[in-house]
Amino acid sequence: MKELKKEEKHKEIEKKILEHSSNYSVPAKRSKEAIWAELSKKIDNNDRSRKINLSFFFKAAAVAVILITGGLYFWFQDTSVKTNFAQIKEVILPGGSHVLLQAGSEISFNERSWAKKRIVHLSGEAYFSVKKGSKFQVISQNGKVQVLGTKFNVISRDKHFEVACVTGKVRVKINKHEKGKILTKGLYTKKVNNTLIEPAPIDIKLITERQKGKFAFNKAELNDVFAEIERQFDVKIEYSGKKDRLFTGYFSNKDLDKALQMVCIPMELDYQIKNKLVILSDLAKSTN
Repeated sequence: MKELKKEEKHKEIEKKILEHSSNYSVPAKRSKEAIWAELSKKIDNNDRSRKINLSFFFKAAAVAVILITGGLYFWFQDTSVKTNFAQIKEVILPGGSHVLLQAGSEISFNERSWAKKRIVHLSGEAYFSVKKGSKFQVISQNGKVQVLGTKFNVISRDKHFEVACVTGKVRVKINKHEKGKILTKGLYTKKVNNTLIEPAPIDIKLITERQKGKFAFNKAELNDVFAEIERQFDVKIEYSGKKDRLFTGYFSNKDLDKALQMVCIPMELDYQIKNKLVILSDLAKSTN
């Protein structure tokens, strides 16, 4: 009787299991090819995501490098000021020192490091009015000028190098191993045969007048005089005669015709002006 009841109970349990399991289905069997295709797709997606992340990383790194190197470039880059022919420009340096840059000249300096090193690189001619402070240096291809606070003029063109002191004191050197020459008010020196001459007196007015466009020469070669006229008036001079003849006199950069008269008459030269070309000839030849 008891075994019958157990059998009935088992059948009842089995019936309930079948009733509940009828709502579920066993997943269909998938082929190896289908499973591998889905897996490959997932791998490709992961690789693409990884490549995108790496691409973004490299691009970001490249931008960072550009910003850093660009910043360093602008940090170390010098400030340059240049004048054209027939142009004179005043430049105020960091700290208030002044530079009057003559025609056809160029200076450069670093504003970032100025507080530690007051260094100006010069090509051409410039008149400096330096405020007192740390050591001030003017460096050119021909030589170096060191000063604490003064006014002085520097000419450094091709192989010509000349320094004149208007006030204060400066040291001029053309070789880093030498002591150089000390200039005080009213003295100048220049390079001759790769050597600085002993400091000699100079009329300070001649130096200050140059800043007003009046150029004086004492036994200067005509070649140098012509070159200065070309710079001041932005012209080209043609002359086939002897350019090493010596000229003593002056000219102003206010009027080309008058300037040529000041030079040509005492040197017995004739001239013709054709636009920006000046043709010179010896007076004796031109009258024949």
